[in-house]
Amino acid sequence: MAAFKPIAYEGHFEAVRSDATHRLKVQMDAARGHLDLAHYLKHFENVPGGDFIGVYPIATLPLGSRQKRSYYGLVHADVVGKGLLSFVRATLLDAHLRHEFASLKTKNLAQIPKLIITVARNTQSSMELNHQGLDRMNAAALWMGIAEVSHGGRPAPQVRLDLLNFGMPYLAVRRGPGREGKTELLREDDRGIKGGTFLLTAPEDAPHFQLTLKPGDLLVGAGDGVTEARSGNLDFFGEKIDDEVRRGPNTSRALVAHVVRRLRTHVSDNASGLADDASLFVLGPPTA
Repeated sequence: MAAFKPIAYEGHFEAVRSDATHRLKVQMDAARGHLDLAHYLKHFENVPGGDFIGVYPIATLPLGSRQKRSYYGLVHADVVGKGLLSFVRATLLDAHLRHEFASLKTKNLAQIPKLIITVARNTQSSMELNHQGLDRMNAAALWMGIAEVSHGGRPAPQVRLDLLNFGMPYLAVRRGPGREGKTELLREDDRGIKGGTFLLTAPEDAPHFQLTLKPGDLLVGAGDGVTEARSGNLDFFGEKIDDEVRRGPNTSRALVAHVVRRLRTHVSDNASGLADDASLFVLGPPTA
């Protein structure tokens, strides 16, 4: 009988991480020109984990009659836990969301703001039906949305967003020229509802935001691996992230780089460093 050989998990981790990184790069590259996008994604101890970002073109939605429009599904998620099991849960969630965004159809542009609730509801139903054993343990904080990008001609490009926030700890808009220094935190809707995690909150009960990003405006989302990162004095980075977003540069890449530098400085005197998956996602209208 042949001797038993243990599976070399390290090689599988590297292959899985490379595939996920490549898929996100392809998504980001396809959207650039329509959206100003940047992100930071670092998994704990470099093992694939539960944080993920999705940018999904929605080719099935109609174009506007006078002005060209493009549509994208957007997701920034943090699945509970660390390591391979969290990565499997995140991959399943990513696959369901990608399918739901790709399946959207409507001939009525006025219905587009309501479609994000449909995506969330259908994804929840599919996850609960097909993965009961796995996902009864699964809580995921995430925000998700549909971006309608107007581009070409005048007025200047802008992004209309319809968002649901299922418990992501930091979601804010940093306003641009003429409104510098102002951030709007998107934590609760005007009914004062505080959303719970995905799969445990009905889409109708999640905080729901509709907003327009004009040139210079940026939407900033951060997972708890960023907001709960601790200094040597055990201070949370979440206590200062809003100041860093407010003072940071005006493009997505520059702002991500600025916040990540401040994050690394914040944890530099903590022997544990970043103790969780850490993710940051910034987007705005296309830059000239």
